[in-house]
Amino acid sequence: MKTLHFRLAAAFAIALTALPATPVVAFELFGIHLFGQRKIPTNGYELTLNVDAAPKSVLRTIRNASVLWADRYESLGDTDSLLAIANADYRAILSALYANGYYSPQISILINGREAGTFPFDADIPLPAQIAIAVNPGPEFTFGSATIGPLAPEAQRRNDRVDPPASSGFAQGEPAFAGSIGSAADLAIEAWRQQGHPLARLADRQIVADHAAAQMDVNLNIAPGPTATFGPVAVSGQTRTKADFLAFMTRFPDGRAFDPDDITRLRARLLRLGVFRSVRITEGDALNDQGQLPLTIALEELPLRRVGFGATLSSLDGVGLEAFWFHRNLFGHAERLRFDASISGLGPQSGFDVADYSLGAHFTRPGIFLPDLNFEMDFRASRESTPGFVTRAAEYQIGVQYINGPHAAQAMAFAAYSDLTDDNIFKQYEMVGLHLGATYDGRDNPLDAHRGLYLDLKISPLWEFQSAQAGVSALAEARGYLPLGAEERFVLAGRARIGSLIGFDLADAPANLLYLSGGGSSVRGYGYNTRGLGTGDDLTGGLSLINLSAEARWSINDTFGLVAFADAGLVGSTALPGETGDWHTGIGLGLRYQTGLGPLRLDIARGLNRQAGDPGIGIYIGLGQSF
Repeated sequence: MKTLHFRLAAAFAIALTALPATPVVAFELFGIHLFGQRKIPTNGYELTLNVDAAPKSVLRTIRNASVLWADRYESLGDTDSLLAIANADYRAILSALYANGYYSPQISILINGREAGTFPFDADIPLPAQIAIAVNPGPEFTFGSATIGPLAPEAQRRNDRVDPPASSGFAQGEPAFAGSIGSAADLAIEAWRQQGHPLARLADRQIVADHAAAQMDVNLNIAPGPTATFGPVAVSGQTRTKADFLAFMTRFPDGRAFDPDDITRLRARLLRLGVFRSVRITEGDALNDQGQLPLTIALEELPLRRVGFGATLSSLDGVGLEAFWFHRNLFGHAERLRFDASISGLGPQSGFDVADYSLGAHFTRPGIFLPDLNFEMDFRASRESTPGFVTRAAEYQIGVQYINGPHAAQAMAFAAYSDLTDDNIFKQYEMVGLHLGATYDGRDNPLDAHRGLYLDLKISPLWEFQSAQAGVSALAEARGYLPLGAEERFVLAGRARIGSLIGFDLADAPANLLYLSGGGSSVRGYGYNTRGLGTGDDLTGGLSLINLSAEARWSINDTFGLVAFADAGLVGSTALPGETGDWHTGIGLGLRYQTGLGPLRLDIARGLNRQAGDPGIGIYIGLGQSF
């Protein structure tokens, strides 16, 4: 790794010395202009923007709205496009000022000294053009009066509670943002809908602007409409999925009161089946004679089969490859069958004989007894090599999984076999037991979360036949995400993972249930599972584990991001986490590149508690944030 680092540094130095001695005109990184003067294209325009006596926030608003400002260093195809952009900018800047409470602005856009709106559509404008945008936003308006009603009564259930209209800024004396008016109406309507009024709407709106006083008086009249229950559901667009199955998955209990949250859950349930490309649910415009609200569901099915491939790369753990074959609708009831295969740990000095392997098959039958209850079967076989030993394992599971919104629970019976081999010892283990789990996933985006919580608890009571011992394996994990700033370009992320194996002595515990640490999914800067009890060939897993991670994420723009992170881990020889063991930590920096599937991740980490044989840095490449 030191040789690689030297070669990279040398190549960079040679490249710098090879640059010409002429001054640098301009330099950009990740689309951000860092220094130097930009050149105006010959078929472009030179732009000046002047905003009279306004806060910097108003200047930013105008710049963000103006296409002329955004494209000021771009080449133009013809003069028609310049006129079209300029005339559109009048409307764009006006709308942006209205949205920020400025209702008496004066906007001027001059092209070569002439107002853009006065040019004929076929005018021949010589390029490069001189453009001057001048904006006098006028005073910021406030709400003189802000009334809305009737409002829904206070909700009795927490899930039905909606923020009051005033929370949007719709209140006397507050800035009269156009968005505040619309948000206040939306909140009032949603409050009625949450209490069973599906046809609630904005019936009337009176707005009076007093330009002399820079005030706006607004009155919003809400029509709640009647209460209703869910009515018949019509489904269309399915081809292979059976109608009786869809009727079961989309039905509501007779007399079920209308609740928009039920529609949200219904759509999530159908998408979770993995059968449909799109699910569109349309509410009826009127109630039927029984006071019911009809629903129409339009579906578009995905192809039945899918094949996928993936790869990971780490300077410490080598190359990892994986592939899967997937059938998403075997018998018309959204049954899913998936086969997986993976290999990891491949590198220049580690061939197939010491690599890690995994094979698996998984079957899911959704909607048994309840729409949100799934039947699951799973089989896994693996071989994993660590510096001190090799473990092989096979496990069969059968059980059920319940998913409702962000909440999930699982109960699976299992039978498992594993063995351990090193230079002097061969041990084997045979186990039966239960895998019990509960998950709460409140993240806004699992691959690139900006806010929310993720909580997961797994408990596995088991019986091991070779040692005739009972034990419990437990693993708890929590992740949290906090966005910062108005545009939420900064995100603080944290993760804590705690594990314990109870009921076994260290010498008798099944090796595949013991805890190890290190690698891209735990503590970066160390090789995969190279931290435990002992070192080198004497390395073994422990009875307890603590992993902690913290990241500061910065989205530079919509494409690139930077991350600074720190990880820490501890493996203990007793079942009480933190009672024994030595901490190992790593720090590093990362680069993120946004793709349509999630951010492409490049992390460079350095372990702070390195041992003999550990590399200086670790490089990790993968898809999605590290957690």
